[in-house]
Amino acid sequence: MTPPSRPLPAGLSPEQRARLEERYGPARRTPVGLLVAVAVLTLAFAGWVVWAALQQADQDVRWRTFGYHDVTDTSVVVEFDVFKRAGVPVTCVVRALDFDGYEVGRAEVPVAAAVSDTHVVYALPVTGRPNAAEVVSCARSDG
Repeated sequence: MTPPSRPLPAGLSPEQRARLEERYGPARRTPVGLLVAVAVLTLAFAGWVVWAALQQADQDVRWRTFGYHDVTDTSVVVEFDVFKRAGVPVTCVVRALDFDGYEVGRAEVPVAAAVSDTHVVYALPVTGRPNAAEVVSCARSDG
């Protein structure tokens, strides 16, 4: 293992300098290019993290699934909240999965544009007995 290199002390004679370099090798300098590359990559990564955080913090539409209940062979009731500004029409995709993970029900649920934050209770028709139900996504439906 090579010890970390240090600059040679000032005031050495040329013979002393040559002897030290012969014994320990020439003094290595800090690779400035490597330091610059690491700094640039670190700044780029930090910029991306800030951008991603701002994108998530400034979403027009967010939702929170409360759960599901009243499970039968023909339907399941899914409850969720939608957080949005008033006047923004939103459509949420709701689905139900059976015990094996196969989709047994899916629907696009419109959320009224006139209201802002709202609680939605939706009876999702299914083709088989569901084991789970969830809101897959909610997005603006205008445009």
